[in-house]
Amino acid sequence: MGNRYPTFETVNFYAGGQLNRASWLRESSAYLNQALLRTDARILPLSNGNPLIRREDSSHRIALFPWKEVESAVMQTVHKFSPTATTVFGPKTYMLEKKSDTEDKYWARSTQGILAPYLSLAFLGILEEANTSPETMDFEDTGGRAMVVPKGAPCFALSLSYRPSDLPATEKLPCEELLEHLTSPDAPYQTLDMRTVILSGAMDREDAAILANARTLLDWNDRYMFCAGCGSRQYSVWGGHKRGCASVLAKVTQDQQPLVKALYSGPEAEQLCASVTSVQNYSYPRSDPVIIVGIISADREHILLGRQKSWPKGFYSCIAGFVEAGESLEEAVRREALEETGVRIDQVAYHSSQPWPFPANLIFGAFGIADATRSEIRLDLDVELEDAFFAPRADVLAAVEAAEQGNKDANIQPPTRNGHRYIVPPPSAIAHVLLAAYARGDALLQGKM
Repeated sequence: MGNRYPTFETVNFYAGGQLNRASWLRESSAYLNQALLRTDARILPLSNGNPLIRREDSSHRIALFPWKEVESAVMQTVHKFSPTATTVFGPKTYMLEKKSDTEDKYWARSTQGILAPYLSLAFLGILEEANTSPETMDFEDTGGRAMVVPKGAPCFALSLSYRPSDLPATEKLPCEELLEHLTSPDAPYQTLDMRTVILSGAMDREDAAILANARTLLDWNDRYMFCAGCGSRQYSVWGGHKRGCASVLAKVTQDQQPLVKALYSGPEAEQLCASVTSVQNYSYPRSDPVIIVGIISADREHILLGRQKSWPKGFYSCIAGFVEAGESLEEAVRREALEETGVRIDQVAYHSSQPWPFPANLIFGAFGIADATRSEIRLDLDVELEDAFFAPRADVLAAVEAAEQGNKDANIQPPTRNGHRYIVPPPSAIAHVLLAAYARGDALLQGKM
């Protein structure tokens, strides 16, 4: 029968993880420090967004380290800004004190879960134990409010390859040295290329969900170095889930400590940056919306396959593109279909979505029923596609089944296009899911399937 992908019920690769993100705990430096130092805490190390795996492990299970494995590298970095620190997060760690005339809310927004600027470390959540009740705990920095803490192992992500732009080329950070040690030729670990994972699908789905979270979050922290509101340096707060503005930190902190001096050297700002006085989209992690559409013929018996010239020989997929400003998902589906194939879409039906951590996309999968009067394919509009055609359901099913076997089963032959075999994406991609849902009749469409 193959995999079934019903509308509204399908959980795609990179989604569906059991990690409780526990977002309400990100603002508590006391919790973050306690969680990181717990014996059951797990730290996911990444190198340029790629996980580490054991060399002899063919299952590609990602490496999750206890705190003691990364403690030396992390604390060496913290000590660059606070030589006697025993913790990692928060204003106390870096000897920061509030100016007497600073409002508490601006101090909190600037320092909750603050992290050393040479570290890229983020709290992902809690690997919650099944069938357990959460605990209620008190922390010194929550204003007397008891915090609900799910039972389970706290999970963090740590970039071992992060290099801030102002770091001298000759200086090597402790985390970089740790990466070299862990992945040297005689060491037990190697880096796993994420693109390879997508093609092979050879990764535990729970690992993939954690990895998608970590990769997107650390990539965002590593890219966004300067404040869009005033141009000052940014730094990590809220355990890696918010970027603070250094001009504000300098303005609200007394007796400028090494961390503040490393981030801000200009004169004190006359006014607080808008990044702290109001909610700004440049202070929080981003997800870029993308649509992908299976264009179905008006008679429901064919679905459109297209290919770009740069793709591997014989590789075909669905049509996809970014959602533009001020555009609904339905409008994006219709626009992309028209621009890339010349086909006008009548009905649009949602199927499922997929986080795509390359680096921060959220893909909305849909089907579009072609207008019977405007379904002729033309590729001369935005000339993105090299070829496109409507494939019959039986051929699509054959291509899907071949892909589910890695295109290696001699008993399942992919279909042909112009006398040449063609293949479709693997099950780890939402394009495969849409094609399989169509071919097997799992897609919920208006009217007769």
